[in-house]
Amino acid sequence: MNIEQIIFSKKTPVICLARVSNDRVQRAMGFLLKEISPGIKLAVTAKHNFQKFPIEDFNIFSGCSEIKIKSIANSFYLEIVEDVCFFLVEDNRKDVLFFKNNFQYPQKNKVKNLFNLKCEFNPKFHQRYFFDLFSQDWKPSDSIILSKDYSEAASGESYMFDKKDKELILKKKEEGYFHEYRTVLMQSLPGCSGSPIFDSNMHLYGMNIRGNDNYLLGYITIQKIEKIFYSFESNIKALI
Repeated sequence: MNIEQIIFSKKTPVICLARVSNDRVQRAMGFLLKEISPGIKLAVTAKHNFQKFPIEDFNIFSGCSEIKIKSIANSFYLEIVEDVCFFLVEDNRKDVLFFKNNFQYPQKNKVKNLFNLKCEFNPKFHQRYFFDLFSQDWKPSDSIILSKDYSEAASGESYMFDKKDKELILKKKEEGYFHEYRTVLMQSLPGCSGSPIFDSNMHLYGMNIRGNDNYLLGYITIQKIEKIFYSFESNIKALI
């Protein structure tokens, strides 16, 4: 299968999150990382999606079917300070095609197009699929984003530096802006938060955190997901 056939099939690792209140819809994306135990999978999205409402308020869809969240301890969320939120879902599919964890910065000479996804869930319409897939001729960026915590990286105060400006970066980190995010130049729209950034071979490069005001610069995290996942894997298993 090609990338579109995988992403829009019942084997997709992509999930959509939607909260409906008074005809208003809050939309976000996420994806499944791996199977923890039979029927239980580990999912991830951007934590800033849940600044106002808990994850339990959201409906979660993957492929053509709704899957339910399995509750885990609130302290687990609080310990994760990056803009990354892990949670468990009940999903009995046995043939999910998970992304291949790459966690390296993409190389332009090897990766022509990058993909991200936008949640398009609408409760007023019957939809077979709840998201759009975007293929983009991206551009590499030498900029990094520094923030004090995940909420500022997502929607508040943060600073951009050229990665070569090591002295300025070090000074800013000493001031408390020690959360570091790499960037690529690609389109990021409302509803893309939490989307995987991946190529046509299902190689995963990071997560779509946010874009700038004109949605041309998509911030993605590189290696953050990997680091936190392995650090908390034992905690996750203990909570099942």
